[in-house]
Amino acid sequence: MAIKGADFWGVYEKADLVETVFNNVNLLAYKSSKKSVSSLLEDAAQKAPAKIALVCQEQKLSYSELLEKVIVMASNLKEKYQLLPGERVAVLMGNRLEFVVSIFAISYLGAVACALNARLAPREITYMLKDSGSRILISEDAWVNKLKAYLPETDVQTVINIMDTGGNLIELDGKIVDFFTLFNRKIPRANRYMVDPDLPAMLLYTSGTTGKPKGVILTHFNIINSVISYAKVLH
Repeated sequence: MAIKGADFWGVYEKADLVETVFNNVNLLAYKSSKKSVSSLLEDAAQKAPAKIALVCQEQKLSYSELLEKVIVMASNLKEKYQLLPGERVAVLMGNRLEFVVSIFAISYLGAVACALNARLAPREITYMLKDSGSRILISEDAWVNKLKAYLPETDVQTVINIMDTGGNLIELDGKIVDFFTLFNRKIPRANRYMVDPDLPAMLLYTSGTTGKPKGVILTHFNIINSVISYAKVLH
């Protein structure tokens, strides 16, 4: 929120800001904002391949290891499920390493990640699946079992499931595949899709306080400019 006459940003935070145009509006943004989300990971893996990127309980991934997982998963999504640029892929799970890998893999192909709130009720999730038009859902056991009765109402054709309970799943007419089958390294490696930074990267839903939840598009430009801003402020 802007306060007239007040400036809370120092010289460091303002460095690298340039005038640009977004949605036909002139504004200030960081020079590096005109990239894609997955290209940021590539840059980090090139600059500091051995540096730890993710820690999740006992699991650790360096930037180079994370990038490798992302490329392999993206390659499998493209080869096995013909995931195309601009398509929406729903991601529904708690805070875990696989969430990060999935978001970057979807971005790598120029598709749009529809990140769903794991605290919502099944009926609310069903509405968002229908509204987003996602034909692929990446999720985990607990949620897949809860959604079993609702999925026929959606466009979801494939459920990519993280099997935390040893495969103790309710059958979904052959729609379910194991998440870890997406890490077959024999699949031809996909190239990163050169997406326009002004195109959608993520689809998030509002809380729906005054009506049905509404989908909010975040472009690559939106996300990257925010990430750079946070990094500078928290430096």
